[in-house]
Amino acid sequence: MADQPADQPVPVPPADPQLGIWSNYLHITLGFPVTLRNAIIGQGYTTYDTFLYMTDDDVTNLCQTIRKPGGMIPNPQGGNRAQINDPGTPVGDLYEKRLKQLAYYLRYNK
Repeated sequence: MADQPADQPVPVPPADPQLGIWSNYLHITLGFPVTLRNAIIGQGYTTYDTFLYMTDDDVTNLCQTIRKPGGMIPNPQGGNRAQINDPGTPVGDLYEKRLKQLAYYLRYNK
């Protein structure tokens, strides 16, 4: 079986249907790349409700944390250093705006 390309959706285990719905919303509806979707979920934002009380500043902070998470990861190129700084995940301006719009929409409908 061939590996899936990075831009293809990665199936979410059916054990958590809410996570599957959220994951599909981020990837298919908002058009987020798989790596960004996984980074958002990895920060603990696993449902719509996690964005319910977020302000624009909160979304900006989330995006900054995803861009520069800190910490160390194994060096993928090997070499002299076993570990390198975590390079993070790129978050484009359009994606940040979409997250802010989502947070606004959820607050508005509450």
